[in-house]
Amino acid sequence: LRSLSLDRIPDWIQERAPGLRLEGDLIRRLHEKSAGSPWLVDEFVRRAAGKSDDAETSRTKVNGIADSQVLLRLPRKAEDAAFERVEALSPPERRILEILSAAHGPLAVRELEAIEELGNEAGAHEPDLAARVETLSEQGFLELREETGGALAHMCHLALASQIYRQMREDLRISVHR
Repeated sequence: LRSLSLDRIPDWIQERAPGLRLEGDLIRRLHEKSAGSPWLVDEFVRRAAGKSDDAETSRTKVNGIADSQVLLRLPRKAEDAAFERVEALSPPERRILEILSAAHGPLAVRELEAIEELGNEAGAHEPDLAARVETLSEQGFLELREETGGALAHMCHLALASQIYRQMREDLRISVHR
């Protein structure tokens, strides 16, 4: 996605959170801090609309008005904001993102399932893969595309995929590449 202009940000926010209002010059400050990054603006909206697990962020939203504290806690880079969200995921959900990051491209969901099964410890039972993939798609981490051979999953943000890959323990990287 292209960077958002200052004029485009209010419409972008209203499309995602129709009831959210921003105080004073918060839109200008959001544009300055995010450099118009759609991912960071989306992350701001997610936090300001109270869709964050962060109790302090949720307290800053009163009567649909986003407080400047949400903006202050927003990381400078989209990858950092996204990585904070990755760290909050369950281990099975993170494992899917790690596998896709190591793949460096789209993977068929059936291949993802086979790789994940190889990495599971004997007897470990994980929640349904399809449900986890759908959740990650809804959260904006990955996209699903239907092909003739079945669904393909791929990371939405290459910079985030690279960051996840760099953060993986080496033994995990090796096991995924096998």
